Amino acid sequence: VYFGLHNAGGGVTPAITAAINAAVTAATLPAIPYAEEIFTMPFSFSDASPKPIFIIPAGARIVSVKIAITQAFNDPLATLTIGDAGSPDRLMKAINNIPSEIDDNEANVPYTYIAATQLILTLNPLASTVGAGYVVIMYNLNN
Repeated sequence: VYFGLHNAGGGVTPAITAAINAAVTAATLPAIPYAEEIFTMPFSFSDASPKPIFIIPAGARIVSVKIAITQAFNDPLATLTIGDAGSPDRLMKAINNIPSEIDDNEANVPYTYIAATQLILTLNPLASTVGAGYVVIMYNLNN
């Protein structure tokens, strides 16, 4: 958006017009566009737990996490969480997904990691003999 001010009364100079245009441009255009990144990882009921997902870079902001169950766990009390060593359910708590149902379970958690951090999936399959899915982490580096 640019303004072209007329100098009919002699009070508006080209310098004032340029200053207004610069202010409007700075206020309406982001300095750095957001770059969303997506990381996907499969898992199974028999995977060791906690299962490393990936190391999220310092300064990355989590946009959303998803656990997609592609094969239902056959113990209805099985649980899954996503987080880090400091808080294994920081990004998705067990109550936000149902491993015994084929479904996509998503949580929107605007959390920013100050330092590079290993994200983990904690699996508690209990008596399950089947169960699988994948984790999707969406984040951006320009928060």
